[in-house]
Amino acid sequence: MPSNERDLGEWFNRVLNCIQPLVPLFQAIAALPNTPNPQAQVQSIKNSLLQFMDSHSIANCGLYQLVIQVDLPDATGAPPPIAVIQQRLDRIILDLARECLCSSLLPPCPTPADDNCVPLATLTLNCHSGCNVVRICNVEHRRMAVTWPILQYYLGGFLKLLNIPTFIERFCCSDNLFGARGEPALVDGVAAAPADPVDQILRDVFSAGGKIDRNQLFNRIGNMVKDVPARVLNQSGGTNAR
Repeated sequence: MPSNERDLGEWFNRVLNCIQPLVPLFQAIAALPNTPNPQAQVQSIKNSLLQFMDSHSIANCGLYQLVIQVDLPDATGAPPPIAVIQQRLDRIILDLARECLCSSLLPPCPTPADDNCVPLATLTLNCHSGCNVVRICNVEHRRMAVTWPILQYYLGGFLKLLNIPTFIERFCCSDNLFGARGEPALVDGVAAAPADPVDQILRDVFSAGGKIDRNQLFNRIGNMVKDVPARVLNQSGGTNAR
């Protein structure tokens, strides 16, 4: 029986396949306050997170230490409170989902080509009186391999104009592209960090059980794109940076 879900393409499928094992962990973290044995549950979540990182070649090695350093709740009710543990595990889950997204930006090696030749041009000959070349069309029937050099040739200036390479670099390798991504403040009178739009998208996916609501996704991306130029330019090294 055919599936009713639309195929979103190899890139989206790769991201979702990576994120899928994190969905039950996200739900388990949300359910921690109602768990009869929170110590065992937190330990189980930590073990699952470590197994996930081992099987998905996570590049941010600091996340290993963050998982190990998450304290187990005390059976007597002593610190750390379960809310703090939830908060730390929730941040780790979101950062692991970011790792899935960033690792997917590097495309896998292509599959072997089925053809043993690639059309480059159309050559028109006049053979009535000898064999004379009438016309060479370099674009008719030509097939181009979509490679990074081809994309750089056509889109290099456009990407530089929008500062996209710097944006991607900071998104995947910096902790402060959208403001502090650390733990939100739990202390009264201390303002929480501004909402990270990428975190919001990832939470939407987790809350939907690892599925994507296209309308919700495009609305989030639209709102994020509107704010990207100001965020990038105000980063260290940007045009408006102080």
